[in-house]
Amino acid sequence: MHPRIRTGAARPWLQFGTTLPISAEDPAVQAEHLEARLIAGDPRTTAEVWGGSHDAGQLGYPWPPVDPHVT
Repeated sequence: MHPRIRTGAARPWLQFGTTLPISAEDPAVQAEHLEARLIAGDPRTTAEVWGGSHDAGQLGYPWPPVDPHVT
């Protein structure tokens, strides 16, 4: 969620999310893949907006969030 600490209802906020595939690999190996994915770059570039305040569009992301699974 951005901003991390909501200081007031007047500030817009966003919640980003991403779906992680679960494989048959050892959970520790999967955690390492997740860690590498998160530190490789800004997670907002690959994550989706899953929620936010009614004025979250002010932060430069489409509002309401666009569901990529709906055509």
